Amino acid sequence: MAHTFRKKDRKGKFYPVWFYSYVDATGKRIQRKGWPSEAKTKKHSDSVEADARAIRTGEKEAPSAWSVKRNTPIESVVAEYLGWGKLQGGRLHRGWDDQHGKLVKASIEWWKNRLALVTLSDINLERVETEIRVELLAGAAPKTIGLKAQNLKALIAWAMKHDYLLNSPLRGMSRLDFKARDPHRKLTDAEVAALLAVVPPHRRLWYETGMQTGFRVNELRLMRIRDLDVFGPCLYQPPEFSKDRKEHRQPITRKLADQLAALREGKGSDFPLLDIPTSKAWKIFKRDCESAKIALEVKEQIGEKTITRKATWHSLRKVYISNLFASGLDLKTIQTLGRLSSTELAVEVYAVSDPASLRAGAEAASNRMNDAVKSAACCAGVAQKAVGAEGVLVNAFSPNELQLKSVIGATGD
Repeated sequence: MAHTFRKKDRKGKFYPVWFYSYVDATGKRIQRKGWPSEAKTKKHSDSVEADARAIRTGEKEAPSAWSVKRNTPIESVVAEYLGWGKLQGGRLHRGWDDQHGKLVKASIEWWKNRLALVTLSDINLERVETEIRVELLAGAAPKTIGLKAQNLKALIAWAMKHDYLLNSPLRGMSRLDFKARDPHRKLTDAEVAALLAVVPPHRRLWYETGMQTGFRVNELRLMRIRDLDVFGPCLYQPPEFSKDRKEHRQPITRKLADQLAALREGKGSDFPLLDIPTSKAWKIFKRDCESAKIALEVKEQIGEKTITRKATWHSLRKVYISNLFASGLDLKTIQTLGRLSSTELAVEVYAVSDPASLRAGAEAASNRMNDAVKSAACCAGVAQKAVGAEGVLVNAFSPNELQLKSVIGATGD
C-alpha cells in the first residue's frame, strides 16, 4: 500500500516536501520525493502504485525502457556516459584518454548550462542552432564550437542506444562549416633549416623526430624508452596513446634510431624517451621560432577572405606528410605512414601546393598544348588526304608542272 511520510534534514528540520513509497511492478518498495502538499503527494503515490499493480497482474503492459528512463536527471545520464567513455568509448572499443575525457565533460557541461538542461528531453534543435550562431557571431573559433556540437551529438547517439531517447532531437540539423579559422601551416625548407640551426641538440632531436615520423607533440611526449626498436628500426606507439586507438610501428632511419638510442643510457624502460615537458612545449617551440626568425602567423589572401596560417608543433607533422607527397609515394603509402584515417584527409588537409610547382605545372600544360597544335599543323596535308581521298583530288604538282603533263599526255606519251 502506498503511503506518504515526512523526512528531517541533518539539522532535525522537516523538508518542505512530502515523500512517498510504493511497491513497483517487480514487487520492490520504492521511495520518491513528492510535493509540499500531502494530498497531492498521496494522490500521485496511489496512482503510481495502481499502475504498478496492474502491470504485475498482467492487466497492463509494462512500459518501454525509453518511457521509464526518459526523465532521468541529466547529471545521472552524463555520469553514466562519461563512465562508459572512459571504459570503452574510444575507437575499437578502447577507453578515452584523460585529455579527451576532460574535453567531452567540459563540452557537455557547457551545453547543460547554456540550454538549462534538466533531462535529455530538454535538448531542442532550434535552441542548439541558436547557441551555435550566437557563439560564431561573438567571434568564437568555428572548430571549438564544432567540437562542442560533435560531443553533444555523440551523447545523443549514445543515449538513443541506451533507451534514454527515442529519437534524436538534432535530426535535421543544418550543416555548418567548422573548419579551423586559423589552420596550421607547413614550415618551408628554409624555415626548417633555420629552426634546427638555433636550437640546442636535445630540442633539435625533438623537432627532427617530429618531422621524420609525423607524431604529434602529445604522442612524442608519451613515448617511452621501451617504444624504441633499434633493430627495426622503428618507434612503437601503443593503442592507448594513439589518436585512432590503433597500435603503430613507425619506420625511422638508422641515423635517427642511433640518435634516440643514445638517450637510453642509464634510464629505465618506462622513462620518457624525449622528455618533452607537459605544459611548456608550446612556449618553447614559439621561443625557438622567434629565435630562428620564423613568422608564427602568415596571412594568405584567398579571394576576399584572409586566412591566418600558424606555425605550431603540428607544423612538424605537416612537414613530414608534405615530404611524403614530394617524394612521389602512392596515396596508400602516405596514408599508412602518416597514420591517417583516409586518403581524402591526406590530400585535403596535409598536402600542400608549392607555388613554384604550381607555376611549373601550368607551364608544362601550356607547352604540351602548343606542341600538340604544332604537330597537328605539320600533319594537316596528310590528314586531309587520308580523310577525303575518295571524293577530293589533292594536287601535289605546281600549275606549271600540271600544264607540262597535259602537253605530254596529248602527244600519246
